[in-house]
Amino acid sequence: MAAPAIRGLRGSAQPYHADLFGLAGEFYRDMLAKNQRNPGGAGQWLAEIEKYTRAHSSPLTGFYDVIRQHREFRYGPDARKLLADRGYILDQGQFTTFVKAFAGASKLGAEQLLKNAGGDYTPDSRAHQFPKFEPRMVGPELDLWTTWEKYSPRLKPATRKRWRSVMRGVEKRFGRDLATLSLEGLVQWRDELLKDRHPTTVSEVYLAAVRWILNRCVNDRKLLANVAFGIEVEKSKTPKLREREFTMEEVKLILRATKTTPSPLMSKENAAARRWIPWIPDLDDEALVQANIDELRKAALLSARPSATQKERKLIYRVRSKAIHLYVLSRADGQCEGCHAVAPFRKADGHPYIEPHHTTRLADDGPDHPAKVIGLCPNCHRRAHYSEDAKVFNRSLERKLASLER
Repeated sequence: MAAPAIRGLRGSAQPYHADLFGLAGEFYRDMLAKNQRNPGGAGQWLAEIEKYTRAHSSPLTGFYDVIRQHREFRYGPDARKLLADRGYILDQGQFTTFVKAFAGASKLGAEQLLKNAGGDYTPDSRAHQFPKFEPRMVGPELDLWTTWEKYSPRLKPATRKRWRSVMRGVEKRFGRDLATLSLEGLVQWRDELLKDRHPTTVSEVYLAAVRWILNRCVNDRKLLANVAFGIEVEKSKTPKLREREFTMEEVKLILRATKTTPSPLMSKENAAARRWIPWIPDLDDEALVQANIDELRKAALLSARPSATQKERKLIYRVRSKAIHLYVLSRADGQCEGCHAVAPFRKADGHPYIEPHHTTRLADDGPDHPAKVIGLCPNCHRRAHYSEDAKVFNRSLERKLASLER
């Protein structure tokens, strides 16, 4: 079975024949390094040699396509994994050549490890048949900023802004030619960054940005391999220093800050984001009155943390109840959610008169939750409490709430 083409390719950077066999040699050396000191029994290496023999035999002697299909069926998955791990992309013709080299390297490695399993550790003279793998020596110069301007508009604005500073760091450390980046150089750069930056920042900002821009070049056939693939950062577990929730003093401090004029040094994005902070409970309820319906719902779902004081719990309960009241009125939007009639009149402040109703009374341990409170006109509200069909009517209101709060 023929291996599928990895993807349509563009550009001019092409691997030489020697590059493909050099990469197979890398696999051979890795295979020996991983197993040579403890090769185990001879059985697994005999099986590997038999696998090669079967892949290169055909009842139709001389039919090259049949042998190629056998070889790619048996060695194709492992070959593709090696290519993916190293960020190396080949077209179908190159892949066929590489699988042939890969199968031969696997057989040579198995034969050498079979000797080792028998106690013979004489170096394999055939190892020199693999050329040195130097993929960075192909392809024209790749200017960092030309590449950045071509691809970065596809990024989210916040990501583009943050990664631009990473590109400036790459230019300062390595220059503008992306083709000169090496695995060793990037590993050394990673270690330098870790001296004064958090591991998560190094991994998810600095290395992620470099992997991204190199991968764009590989996909466009401007580079043969992404040398940033496989560079990892060991992340230590951050000790828990405090509870995740804000204390009341911190809440007050944050809310006071949102009402001040933003500094001219603050980005437009951060200044706009402060609009969303006031849904956190404010003591004077001003934020709740000015909040939109989404912010009100968030405030309505607030819950006190387990370690909250009794005073804090009372404040959260009061703000939450206020938020539920305002949220239900906002959701009703001037119409009874029971009979859909328009509010019978407007209050002195100009808002439609709608009454919040708990489908299960709080006195009966009903939950104070947006999904259990509905906005009714005075007539429906009295019906829900005092009519002979009050229970049936409340059940119908609960069904309407389930639809509203999906």
